[in-house]
Amino acid sequence: MSYLNLKKVFPVISICILLLFLGFFLNEDLSTGGARMDFFDTFEAVKDYANFQFNSYSLHTRHFPLHYLILSIPYAIFENIQFTRYFYFIFGMQIPIFLYLNLNLLYPSNKVNNLLISFSILLFPYFRVSIIWANAHLTALLFLIISNYFFLKYKKNKIKENIFFNLLFLSFATYSIQSYAVFFIYYLNFYFKSLDKLKFFFILVICFIFSLPGFYLVLFTPLGGKLAFSGNLSYTILINSSIVFFFIIFFISNKKGFNTLKNQLQQFSYVELAVISILYIIFILTFQEPSTAVGGGFFYKISYFIFGNKYIFFLITYFAIITIYLIFKIDKDLFFIIFLNNLTSIAYYASQRYFEPLLVVTLLIFSINFLNKNLVYKTKNIFNFYIIALMYLIMAFINNSYRYSVNLPIN
Repeated sequence: MSYLNLKKVFPVISICILLLFLGFFLNEDLSTGGARMDFFDTFEAVKDYANFQFNSYSLHTRHFPLHYLILSIPYAIFENIQFTRYFYFIFGMQIPIFLYLNLNLLYPSNKVNNLLISFSILLFPYFRVSIIWANAHLTALLFLIISNYFFLKYKKNKIKENIFFNLLFLSFATYSIQSYAVFFIYYLNFYFKSLDKLKFFFILVICFIFSLPGFYLVLFTPLGGKLAFSGNLSYTILINSSIVFFFIIFFISNKKGFNTLKNQLQQFSYVELAVISILYIIFILTFQEPSTAVGGGFFYKISYFIFGNKYIFFLITYFAIITIYLIFKIDKDLFFIIFLNNLTSIAYYASQRYFEPLLVVTLLIFSINFLNKNLVYKTKNIFNFYIIALMYLIMAFINNSYRYSVNLPIN
């Protein structure tokens, strides 16, 4: 990474960091107040842990306890909520650093662009919300990124200790947010295909040992019954597809990325189009909105904001489902990553914050794929990515100021 090239990207990275610092000291909450409220509501669990009280945390949160245990350490030392938030801000700022380390393993000759991409995450509204208000989802995400770093190291050097650390940090992610357990499927699938049966058996033994505290939490504490799942399959599929499509746009804003999908679309058969269209019509006819106006994602909210109904949302979801199917045809592994992301968000309502920045991160670092490859090799494409992220951030500021999403006439 040459000094000259670093000088070119340093101003961009510095602006991203300064904007985040400013947001922190202004107590920014682009979730229209939800993240701040969640922080203070769940901080009682942190106080309990700091006072060595371990039986009442489930009264304050529905998540596994590791995140609150981590926060309890600085709170026990300083007995000050603000110092705890300072600590977590530094803790969360490891995410762009580990993103960079992951990308260097995927694209070792591309260090400057890797650095530029990694710090773009600071512009995403829900990353900012999560680091400013010490959210458990960001803790889980950091551990997932570290876990994937050891996975990529293993793929590169075949040192078996990296498997252990891959699974260990993934366990830490799961003990922060339960739904991150789905990513065990991704890594175990790789180990099953690439290792002999005896070695894979030992990996399963390690996973079982790591899972023992989880079995206890699910079976013998109130946390086991606190995660609600949606029985409305059509709602989940359409909302989740629209949110996934929203973030895929960040990656196909360049000509090559768009043309990759376009070329695959030109090979579409009438049978494929008919099957997708029939399924789509079934999803629409059986679509039921939840009783709450919370969640829904960008296109769902925009449809109601502009037209007062969900018809534009339905139209966009049709293109979203086709796009996801095209990705399936182009790269099965990439589709599998998207599918696992969807499994982390199957609650009674779907929200964009459950995909952001998780989906962006997993698309960037889990594997080499046409979405991230088209991005990393051209600085122009990265700046397109930045422009879309900045526009998204500005829209989030406007929405937070005027509370458009809160006052939509949904239902």
